[in-house]
Amino acid sequence: MPDLLGPHPRSPRDALPDAALMRAVRGGQVGHFRELYHRHYAAVHAYAAACMPAPLDAQELTGHAFDQLLQQLVSPNAAVVPRDDDSARRELLDLVRTGAIGRSYRAAEALSPGFLAWTAAGAAWPLGEEGRLADAFLRLPSAARCLLWHLVVERDGPEATALISGVPRRLLPGSCDQARSMLRQARTDLYLERLDRQECREAVARLGLSAAAPLDEGGAAHFRRCPACRAVYEDIADLDTRLRAHLPARLLGWWPGDTYFKAKASATVPLLDPPFLQQQLTRATTCTTSPPPTRPGRPSPTPRPLHLSNPFHLLIAHWSHLTRTSRTALAAAALFAAGLILGSVTAPSCGTRAAAHSLYGAPAPTGILRPSHTLSDAEGAHARPRHPTDLGPTHGRQLCTAIRRRSAGFSRNPATPGPSWACPPTGTARHTA
Repeated sequence: MPDLLGPHPRSPRDALPDAALMRAVRGGQVGHFRELYHRHYAAVHAYAAACMPAPLDAQELTGHAFDQLLQQLVSPNAAVVPRDDDSARRELLDLVRTGAIGRSYRAAEALSPGFLAWTAAGAAWPLGEEGRLADAFLRLPSAARCLLWHLVVERDGPEATALISGVPRRLLPGSCDQARSMLRQARTDLYLERLDRQECREAVARLGLSAAAPLDEGGAAHFRRCPACRAVYEDIADLDTRLRAHLPARLLGWWPGDTYFKAKASATVPLLDPPFLQQQLTRATTCTTSPPPTRPGRPSPTPRPLHLSNPFHLLIAHWSHLTRTSRTALAAAALFAAGLILGSVTAPSCGTRAAAHSLYGAPAPTGILRPSHTLSDAEGAHARPRHPTDLGPTHGRQLCTAIRRRSAGFSRNPATPGPSWACPPTGTARHTA
């Protein structure tokens, strides 16, 4: 019986942080995306509802953002990666804003008044001196950015932040204070990099890393008359408030403020998997279990059976198991055997012709014997093997006599029995074409 309440949630002790879940999904474990969906659904739906208030539009925009993030994670192209790889929340909110802007061209009436006014003004990001705090924030390590975003900006609470960041709950206060100190130092360094006046450098350097650093009379007087140094001091002295006021708008472009926090607190997380996740899980399961498809209408060829009694089939069966050295040695042996067979076939004809020439007194030919079809008619008639009677009466009788003597053990007695050769009488010869 299927579980209508959806998958059972994992205990906080066994849950993985967002960075590990995203790496697991990128590695092919698509089921880990379910945890990301449940963790960030309330925030993503709240931001989508702030952009498009209609429930159906907000739900569609939410599903689109999660689907886009999943496609980026499972994409085989290494260049297609989330822009905020260390934070799934900021990447999802960014995808919601991009999707809402795309829908504004065909359904502007579905947008909220605040988002419509921002898009009508050109959808511009704040790029003043207030954006320097966001630039310093982006210089921090990913762990520090994650803690400051979820604890200070999003106000997610210690338990949710511990799940998202992977930092134990008992270590969250100290880790967050350390992240604040790093942000203050980064904000001060960013300002000092483009500062030339020595008086300003000395005043900003005395701020230190502590938010409650006391100021002397000279430093306080300098901050009153120098607006740029005063902005740095305000960022450092009231860090949490400045982060909530300026960081979301600088990173996301549009921020609804308290409307977002209220909608996130009242959102209900669905228990079942969304349709796009079910399709991706089915596709991943099919790719790992089913064999590759074949072309329609063309059945796969059936391999012919091998008979091990046939030496050639036996060689084919064992050829793939041989090493490279064994294959080379076997090929060399085959070439050597072929040479021996070819030599045994051609050697008798060459030897017989040389013996025939020596018997009837003609010198043995030197060089390579050419085949008769490559010679002229005169040369071919001399090169083709002949019957002893074709040599004329004188040479034919000499050849017969020599053969008879060799057959009789080279006996000079004509009466010695031996094989006889029918030699033509003197003055006659048999000619063949």
